[in-house]
Amino acid sequence: MSNGKGTIAKLADGTIVSYRKVSSSDGTPAVDINIKNSKESGGVKQQKIHFVKEEKDKND
Repeated sequence: MSNGKGTIAKLADGTIVSYRKVSSSDGTPAVDINIKNSKESGGVKQQKIHFVKEEKDKND
């Protein structure tokens, strides 16, 4: 990314995948998949996935 806060890959079909170690929304790592320019998007434009640490139950 131009701001140095992540990595972007453009796939052959026009899909853009970006990874941010720290997202601006909640600070968790995130992957954005933007397929609005893909020929095979199936009507989906974008998907964001956040990786949140699971809190362990203190009773376990």
